Amino acid sequence: MLKRLSVLAVICVSAVGVASSGAGAAAIATFDLSTPVVTATSASMDVSMTLSSDPFDYLDSLVLSIHDSDLTSGNTNFNRYGFTPDTVTFLDWLVEYDVGVEGYEVFSPDFVGSPVPLFEGIAYRLGELTVNLAGVGPDTSVTVGLDGGDLSLGTNTDAAGYVGVDYVMSFAEDTGPNDNAFIEFGSGHPATFRTLGESPGVEIPEPFTLGTFVLALGAAALVRRRRRA
Repeated sequence: MLKRLSVLAVICVSAVGVASSGAGAAAIATFDLSTPVVTATSASMDVSMTLSSDPFDYLDSLVLSIHDSDLTSGNTNFNRYGFTPDTVTFLDWLVEYDVGVEGYEVFSPDFVGSPVPLFEGIAYRLGELTVNLAGVGPDTSVTVGLDGGDLSLGTNTDAAGYVGVDYVMSFAEDTGPNDNAFIEFGSGHPATFRTLGESPGVEIPEPFTLGTFVLALGAAALVRRRRRA
């Protein structure tokens, strides 16, 4: 997926200028998930990404995938999932596809605006990932991950950008001359939690009617007669 989108990025060099020269250190894009916040009907977690590399290296395209996560019916139905991109991180970026439909989203430069690339050494909040748990039984284990998908189809989590003077079109499949770009996942990944299930119902007393009033009077009279006996 990023190979097709990144051709334009190579042609249209970013305004930040040419990256540092030389092979340099390995560039690692690390994706992570925060501790899930779980309610009876949903779970939510933040998605973050940090690029570890030489100064002036940066990313200008990302793919975020939840393929192979639970509650996707074997990657055939992703409608329980949703993703809300961070409006600061992805200001003026182009967002394509939908986690809830295709199981992944693509973030790339919107050349109409002025997107700011993702630089080395900053922990970026990418957005909030949500899971609809309505109808899922209580105490069910659910695992959400970003490391699934098919590399050949471009449905995997990925990144693209400048590493030194080279433009790497896919960190997940770096076959460039230096082969020094990688995708990794943080300590919070994958996120596994247990569902709470629907809240237990509260017994609602029957409405007070004339019939129940008469029965109550009769019961009280019977108690008084027994006490006198």
